[in-house]
Amino acid sequence: MAGELVNLIKKSGNVIIMGHKYADHDSVGACIGMARLAMQY
Repeated sequence: MAGELVNLIKKSGNVIIMGHKYADHDSVGACIGMARLAMQY
């Protein structure tokens, strides 16, 4: 599944990462992690 996500990021012109309304620490941390992953590609 991670490989497929990387392939989608590579093929995409833009990646939008969003948390949920009234985000908690878990949501913010997940968004930061996804952003760092996306910026590598």
